Amino acid sequence: MKRSVLIGTRNPAKAQRLRHAMSGLPVRIREPEAGQEPANYEEDGSSHLAIACGKAAAWSRTTGDIVVASDGGVEIPLLGASWRSITTLMGLLKDHPPEERQAWWIEALAVAYEGLVVAAWEARGLQGELTDAYLPAPAKYRGFWVYGMWYFPQFAKHYWELSEEELRQAREPWYEVQPWLRGLVERLVSG
Repeated sequence: MKRSVLIGTRNPAKAQRLRHAMSGLPVRIREPEAGQEPANYEEDGSSHLAIACGKAAAWSRTTGDIVVASDGGVEIPLLGASWRSITTLMGLLKDHPPEERQAWWIEALAVAYEGLVVAAWEARGLQGELTDAYLPAPAKYRGFWVYGMWYFPQFAKHYWELSEEELRQAREPWYEVQPWLRGLVERLVSG
């Protein structure tokens, strides 16, 4: 019987990314049941990595499963300390030209088992520019709001228009963390 791995998120875009990252592994990939929440968990970490670790450990304590959780966000150097994900982005960017609106994606992944984090990684990449208008991404990409504003001038495309090769060239963080995740999950389920 295959071991199960729980994807510790309710965000459909994150769940799809994690499912894709583990596709083909000898595991049964599960998602939280309706109404199920991790016990005693509040998302209050000081970094994406801390939040991913907290989510993974909380879900693992709750379910007893091997859990993979992620947290990611956009880094906008121009805005410095004034940028927080709860801040209205367009208002903060409106007086700046596109070439100053550089942004990077940070993705953190954590794997927990028996309530303890056994590994965690963080990757930074996908340098692009944030536009001054929100353009809804196709349904496949909903769940990550920033895709509606993320433009890559080197390709003259929005995120969802990039090919797999262009995503690799732009250093999509998921490509960096995927081999680490796959290797660890394979070791956990075989041991």
